[in-house]
Amino acid sequence: MKKSVFLTAGCLMVFAWMFCASIGIFLARFYKPVWPNSKVCSEKVWFTFHRTCMVLAVLFCAAGFIVIFVEVQEWSELDGHTNWQKAHPYLGCIVTFLALLNPIMAVFRPHPEDKMRPVFNWGHWLVGTGAHILAALTIILGLTLDKASVPFDCVWIVVGWLCYQMAVVLIMELSECIIDDRGYKYYKDGVLKEPKGSAFKKVVLACHVIIIAGLTVAVIIMIAIN
Repeated sequence: MKKSVFLTAGCLMVFAWMFCASIGIFLARFYKPVWPNSKVCSEKVWFTFHRTCMVLAVLFCAAGFIVIFVEVQEWSELDGHTNWQKAHPYLGCIVTFLALLNPIMAVFRPHPEDKMRPVFNWGHWLVGTGAHILAALTIILGLTLDKASVPFDCVWIVVGWLCYQMAVVLIMELSECIIDDRGYKYYKDGVLKEPKGSAFKKVVLACHVIIIAGLTVAVIIMIAIN
């Protein structure tokens, strides 16, 4: 396999999962009550940007998958690598399958009032979160392959991204326990009131996007310059 093709696929996967998926999943988890009176493209703000991020994640993931298979034209056994590194192509296939499965599930999602909607919500969350976790592991394994030829510091950046993700999710979970934003009331004129903690969430989101973008760019640059 040409090294440039491998690196191109790696950059596509990094952008898909480190940037697009990280922001899309974060929006869906914590920002549904925010901006209750605003819409983008006739949809709620959180949903429009969640959908945009996840569609981009699927497209870039699929592009990276196609690039590899068109170049290799066969299954890669990764001869000369350790057993755990040989898991990379298997995990890549699983991640791509889950990435394609989730939007298909979303197309057939039940109506919000349907009794099966909670089942869909849990299934959608499990598939998306599972794909994100496996994608992180796949990226780490890919960075250690001989074809990558990237400094091991790049792996530590991805590990740092994982630690940051866990930390910011914990912070948001704790904030929701401290700030009682369960349900928001209507104004007298019928306009929805933003829940408590919305300003804090907006600040966290801005910082989150900047940090995720910085980490993603750092990894892509380290891959590209090699």
